[in-house]
Amino acid sequence: MRFTTVVPRPTAAAGTQDTVSSLDHLTSSLVTAYAYGKYEVHNGRSSAYGKYEVHNVRFSGIHSLLSLSTGSSWVRRPPVSRDKTARFTLKGSSGPLVVPLGGSVVLPCSVDSLLPLKDLEVEWRRSDSQTLIHLYQDEDIRPEAQHQDYHDRAHFFTEDIKHGNFSLLLNNLTAEDEGQYTCKVYSGQESGETVVEIKHVERLIVSGSSQSISASVGGDVTLSCSVNSHIKPEEIEEVSWKKIDKDEEIPVLLYQYNETLSDASDERYRDRVEFFTDEIHRGNFSLRLKRVRTEDKGVYICQVINGRLSANTIVKLERLGFSGLQIMVLILCTTACGFAILFCSLIYCRPNNQE
Repeated sequence: MRFTTVVPRPTAAAGTQDTVSSLDHLTSSLVTAYAYGKYEVHNGRSSAYGKYEVHNVRFSGIHSLLSLSTGSSWVRRPPVSRDKTARFTLKGSSGPLVVPLGGSVVLPCSVDSLLPLKDLEVEWRRSDSQTLIHLYQDEDIRPEAQHQDYHDRAHFFTEDIKHGNFSLLLNNLTAEDEGQYTCKVYSGQESGETVVEIKHVERLIVSGSSQSISASVGGDVTLSCSVNSHIKPEEIEEVSWKKIDKDEEIPVLLYQYNETLSDASDERYRDRVEFFTDEIHRGNFSLRLKRVRTEDKGVYICQVINGRLSANTIVKLERLGFSGLQIMVLILCTTACGFAILFCSLIYCRPNNQE
């Protein structure tokens, strides 16, 4: 399907005529002018928004005639005519933002004076790659123009746009979201922009064993807990091991501010639990449980806390048994008992036979 529309001419001066028959002959500046965004394309009495590919451009006076078909490039009003100094000022962030992994953040962008919604356009882009994060155009938001990485993650405060608030809500943050973001606002022939930086995406990922742990009664067992964070392990505020027993949380071992607090352990675990101290700098907060008892069976939780960040992992100690050595000793003891009983029986029976 082809559509034809007349748009403001981006480059050629009035009164000149140029004919370009294909996209391959377009200059790089012209391609850039038409590469991003989108344009309202009229087809008789209807109009359609979407992605279109530029097939030919014929300049005539101050307008250019575009023949378009469905394709891969967004066609929009050329930005080159919007180079006047803006009479409005955009307000952004006072400094870099630090946000939690998987959380949400508001990228601030607002104007000091109200702007008419007609001819208002707001773009949010990554400053480095120019990736389009979100677009407000023609008095409506345009989620179809977003890069796929930001679908359902980036949102305007739609009701606040008329009040001059163009801030962007970004959800489900990842480490890749670190960097600078540009909010650019067009109003008529004027434009302004502000830059907001996400300096750090705080991450606190705690992992343990994906399977239940088995142990031997009287032996030792390791309950795994590893921390992945931008925070240095020795600067983590608190790591606590607890056993979940019905509705009770039994303190097993506590680490606070680079110190192990053994006295905080419940008396049932005191002198039987310890961290691998030499591994803490690697984020390893695994627990060694010594001289395992049958009552140690159950669910253990490793909780890591640093400021407003918190994460945990659960380890199940389910199968308790005897070690090979214990089984061998048990067999030997049983055998010895059998021989002892047999020997006693022989001694008891001999006097009776003599009588």
